[in-house]
Amino acid sequence: MSALQLTDVSVVSSSGLRQLDGVTLELAPGEVLGIVGPNGAGKTTLLRAALGLTPLSAGSVDWHGRPLDTLRPRELARMAAYIPQGQVVHWPLSVRRTVELGRLPHTGGIVRDTDRSAVDAALAAVDAQSIADRRLDQLSGGERARVLLARALAVEAPVLLADEPVAALDAYHQLDLMERLRELARGGRAIAIVLHDLTLAARFCTRIAMLAEGRVVLTGAVHEVLSTSNLRTVYRVDALLGTHAGEPYVLPWRCSQPSGTEG
Repeated sequence: MSALQLTDVSVVSSSGLRQLDGVTLELAPGEVLGIVGPNGAGKTTLLRAALGLTPLSAGSVDWHGRPLDTLRPRELARMAAYIPQGQVVHWPLSVRRTVELGRLPHTGGIVRDTDRSAVDAALAAVDAQSIADRRLDQLSGGERARVLLARALAVEAPVLLADEPVAALDAYHQLDLMERLRELARGGRAIAIVLHDLTLAARFCTRIAMLAEGRVVLTGAVHEVLSTSNLRTVYRVDALLGTHAGEPYVLPWRCSQPSGTEG
């Protein structure tokens, strides 16, 4: 059974802008689904629609075979952890207390030994043990991003939806995070992650969904979706594709020139 199924989902904003147009997409346990596409393609709206944070204009969303509108908020919070894009926080909470908030769907506010173990594991997963007693509002942007990821991991939900979680991280923590997400998927979790770095998508995702103008252009294996022709059509770039140590990379090289104008 799919962990998440979107069927013919459309979203139209209050101003009449069509943000998603007939999107059908499936997320299965054990996979890392990379969601890619240019700015304005509908990637963030897709995640928000899946969680019921953005109302649908048409279509349906099912979680583990159950319609989204039949799930109580706490049920959904146990099924899916969400890392939104570019969170700005001003909470004067410690890092540990912030990560403990990820246990609320299970505890109702009473932290037990099992919850503390989950928090410790989440902090270790993002290399944040050394800052556990610091205040969240006194951290750098990259440190805050790691802590908010830890909060999502502490939920221990079978599904993780992440919107550009590596955007504020340095190179080491980008690679470390993607490796950890891949290991979580190998352990059975279903992970969907919005990425702008196409090499990270190529290396760490098991499947790619490419969006453009609110539609899914193509879904499939990395080599099928992240091809030079697709990148030229959707991203309007010429890219260098290759492998190193047996893993693929994608290097956007230059803006594509209109036909007949290359120099």
